Amino acid sequence: MTAIDWSGLAEAVRGFGATATETADGLTLIAEGGHLGTIRALPPPPGGELVPVAVLRTETFVAADKLAGLPPPARMVHGLNRLAGAAAARAQDGGLAFHARVTLFEGDEKFWPMHAQLLAYAATWGPATALGGMHRVLDKRPPHASGASAWTPEDFEQARAALPAHRKAMLDKPSPHVLAATVPLPGKRNPARVEVRADMQHPQHGPGLMALLTLPVRFPSESALGEALDGLNRAEAGPIAAAPHYGAWCAGPDGTVAYTFFLPNGVKLNVAHLLLAWLSTRAPLAADALTGPVALS
Repeated sequence: MTAIDWSGLAEAVRGFGATATETADGLTLIAEGGHLGTIRALPPPPGGELVPVAVLRTETFVAADKLAGLPPPARMVHGLNRLAGAAAARAQDGGLAFHARVTLFEGDEKFWPMHAQLLAYAATWGPATALGGMHRVLDKRPPHASGASAWTPEDFEQARAALPAHRKAMLDKPSPHVLAATVPLPGKRNPARVEVRADMQHPQHGPGLMALLTLPVRFPSESALGEALDGLNRAEAGPIAAAPHYGAWCAGPDGTVAYTFFLPNGVKLNVAHLLLAWLSTRAPLAADALTGPVALS
């Protein structure tokens, strides 16, 4: 990939009902809910076996005056990230900033149309997905939509077939609505778990496709866990040679560390096998960042 298709990315943003304007360094946009957003290129990091050629980051800001009826941003950011679609929330300037990032490598040209859709979804619906979900949880209202996921058993069968052999070896037994894997971690660690599921609903959108990575890492206090999650989300938003950052680090089951992602039915993309690969790749790197290359206690 030698150049970024900004006009195609702007068209993807408009396809989600948002406005988009090309600028000297990327795009500015007005996201769902009237929030100001940008998609910009960052300098690519040095490469190794894979050569990064572009890093694109979305940032959509929600001002404090648009958070009426909700807790202060610093208090609710971790709850919001449990409800993330494809963007992670961070407290910023009295409000909230929602980020996503993709690092594109040499040979990634065929994936550009899919990344354009995911970047556009993250930028335009990142705040609305998490904030809308929190409002519905607090108000005890049902999701906006109901019914079955658009991702069918046939989609999951195709996803399993598309995985390379070393990923297939980690998989659970086939399930019509779940692609799940046990991911070994270096050292004497318990393994991580990755699940891509079509049998769970988001509080805002209802049915769709959810992905969850759970690491066997716990912290001695809620504040220590929160600091670790903030650090992971900050690092993921930077110009790093890593798997795409669509989603958010959040508190997982029983105080573990998790990474979550959700696509609603209206954004059906052939990504189940990619999500499993991205989260499986992320698992050992995050475990080392959180605990160092030593056995977990």
